Amino acid sequence: LINVVTSDRVCYVNFTEDFLAQEQQPVSDEIMIYSIVNSLCRLTYVSSVQFLINGETVSTLHTVTDISKPFTRNRQLEAEPVR
Repeated sequence: LINVVTSDRVCYVNFTEDFLAQEQQPVSDEIMIYSIVNSLCRLTYVSSVQFLINGETVSTLHTVTDISKPFTRNRQLEAEPVR
């Protein structure tokens, strides 16, 4: 992770190219992405999350998932609160 900046309710999460590594991931791209997006969108000043690589928008993660546009919260993929 390089940095995180929020502007106009969009949270820009800037990773190094290591984020794109195609090594065997223990979870799917969707779970990885929404674990970040859903956590950040719980903040009152964040409505969406844009992923950047070295400060630039990229089109895909692991050649499959489109990450070129901001993501919004996906409540279907949120974990149930721990009680």
